[in-house]
Amino acid sequence: MDKPTRLLDPRFKYVPASKTDIAKTFARLRREQARARTTASATVIPINKGRGRA
Repeated sequence: MDKPTRLLDPRFKYVPASKTDIAKTFARLRREQARARTTASATVIPINKGRGRA
């Protein structure tokens, strides 16, 4: 996860509440979480990979 942006950081851009779209924000968060889940599940290696059943 990215570090939080500080108020004094030149990349920080203030957006008034009247100009925000909460539906778009939640949609973006869902996409980011789904991407993180697929990335994490792709790195899991089974313990018994290559072993026959006993």
